[in-house]
Order: sequence, then C-alpha cells, then structure tokens
Amino acid sequence: MTIISRNPVKASFSRDAWIEIDLNALEYNYQLIKKALPDKKIMAVLKSDAYGHGAVSTGLLMQAYNIDYLGVASVDEGVQLREAGIETNILILSPTPLWAISRALEYNLEITVSSLEQLNDLIKVPLSKPKEIQIKINTGMNRSGAKWKDEATLLIQSVLNQANNFKLKGVYSHFACSAKHDFTNTQLIRFREVISQFKNQDLGLLHIAASSILLKNIESEFDMFRIGIGLYGISPENHNLLFKPVLSLMARISHLQTVCAGEGVGYNLTWTAQRDSLIGLLPLGYADGVKRGLSNKIKAIYQNQYIQQVGNISMDQICFDFTDCQTKPKVGEIVTLIGKQNDLQIQMTDWAKVLNTIEYEIACDLRIRLPKVYNRN
Repeated sequence: MTIISRNPVKASFSRDAWIEIDLNALEYNYQLIKKALPDKKIMAVLKSDAYGHGAVSTGLLMQAYNIDYLGVASVDEGVQLREAGIETNILILSPTPLWAISRALEYNLEITVSSLEQLNDLIKVPLSKPKEIQIKINTGMNRSGAKWKDEATLLIQSVLNQANNFKLKGVYSHFACSAKHDFTNTQLIRFREVISQFKNQDLGLLHIAASSILLKNIESEFDMFRIGIGLYGISPENHNLLFKPVLSLMARISHLQTVCAGEGVGYNLTWTAQRDSLIGLLPLGYADGVKRGLSNKIKAIYQNQYIQQVGNISMDQICFDFTDCQTKPKVGEIVTLIGKQNDLQIQMTDWAKVLNTIEYEIACDLRIRLPKVYNRN
C-alpha cells in the first residue's frame, strides 16, 4: 500500500487530523466589517481561543490592523494575549472573581463591573492609579449586568463619584435575541434611558451590538461594535455580508479495508454494508469535537466528491464509505470534513443543523485537542 508523503509544514505535529486557519479570509472579513462600519470602533471577541480559531494568532493579526479592542471571557484568556505581546485594549466580558482581580489589573485588563458589590471588591484592591473598568447594564437578557434602570444608574453614578479610584472606559449591554425586533428595540430603549441621565459626563465607549445585527443600523449613535462569529466567517442569520469561512477541518486516511455485504461498522454496528464496501478510517472523533450525535448523518469531501460517514463516531476514530469514489483512495490522502474543495463545501452550519445547535458550539468544541495550521498567501 502506498503512503502519501506528508507536507513538511503539517509534519510539525504528530497527528493526521488538524484545523487549518485561513488568515487571508480572516483579514478579508475584518476589512469587510471595517468598510461596513467606517465610523465605529471595533472589538474582536476572542473568547474560547477565538471560537477555536486561535486567540493569540487572531489577536496578533487584529493588533497589526490597529483594532480598538479585544474581548475575552476570563482573566486567563487576557493574560495569554498579554504574554504573547499584545498591547491592544482588552476587556474581560464575564464577571471577574475577587481573588483574580489583582492579576487582571497587573496585566492591564479592563474589568466588567455589574454591581455595587463588585465595585466595593475592586476598591479593596490596592493600585497606584485609577482602575480601568466598564459597566455592564442588564437590559433584559438577565444573565449579568446591573439591572436597568435604577440599579444601573446608581452604579454608574457611584463610579463617576470615585474618579480617584476608577476610570470608566465604557458602558455596555448585550442583546438577548436580535431576531426578535420588538424586544431588541425594548433593550435599546432601556439602554438609552440609562445613559441619557449622564449626557454631560464621560461614560467612555457605549456599545451593545454584536455580529448578529451588524448592518441593521438600529443603534448607530453608539461607539463600538463587538464582532465575534462574523469575524471568523460564520455569518449570523439574516445577514447580507458575504464573509469567508476561516476554519477548515482536515484529516488523512489512516486505514482502508473492505467490509463485506451484511457486515456492520463501529460500536453497536449502527451501519450495515448493503454491498461490499471500501471503508476508510480517519484519526479523529468525539474527543476532538466531532460529536457522536453526527454519526451516520454527515459527509466529507475526498477528491472533489462527497463521501458518507458510516458507523458510530468513536472517541478517536471515524469511518467513511469510499466505495463510489472515482479515484481509488490511498492511506495518507487528505479528506476535508469542514471546508471547501473546488466546487464542494461543508460548513459548520451543516453540522449544527444535525445537532440542533449553533455554529458557535461546533467551532468551540473543535479546539479541544486538534493542532492548528495557519495559512497565508
């Protein structure tokens, strides 16, 4: 059996399954967003290792484009970016525990404050200069943030009254369901009502919009857009920007065998060959984020032809039926599970529909242990 030689670039790791990140597509998406929002500041959201795309590499690229802000979910995510040499403004979007505040401030990370209790915790942490913070307002999502309007108003005023302790860098909120226009408008009204009480005071950057409402122009008076999934080429619903997908999932054939008609494949033999079939094995599985619920329900691309996945997806291995392939497959050849080959394409959306979930979850799950290869022409 002939073994296809490996590309030396991809041989820097010892697995025949990997993620490829198209930096040209990432740059294209960012430029598309900038063109759509010429007068706005932009925050690139890099939570969960940039939705599985690699936070450090994405952050360095965004810094090269002089992006205004980066958003992370935790102190550790922010520290990772700082230690990689990223100096851009970084906001921790989730609550920061008391014991981690000192570390956040040490690394010059902006902290989100959602309550007077959090504010009092911050006061107790010694620092020779005002602590940079942003205030989050709960306008209806009811996940975090100071409840509009009295609680949020009181929190903002408390910060403004303590200019020696705090530097207010921004006030923001988050939409719960942008597809529901009436409730989105309700949240906007609530946000405006709170900030309107401080017309003559500097609240820093005001922001509420994310990728999902990028071009709806429903809050053009605010200062910044937070861009997450759109940056990575996974378009929100009802969106007319033609983003390019950034992430592809690739693997090499690790084994080939003929399965006779009537024989099954995989745990519990959930797929049975109706004819003598050529079954190929790829070295990845649900431990890599290829969910077991996708079993017998997805396709891959080999030599510009769709092939069907068969049998239960295992922890580390997955099988495909190569029987009808025009070119006889060989061990070592590449198969695309997510991505594009010539005119054929498989998107995260295809998997999300099978699993009744969202593309965000698919992207984040794929980051678990798959190595990344970054391509740039």
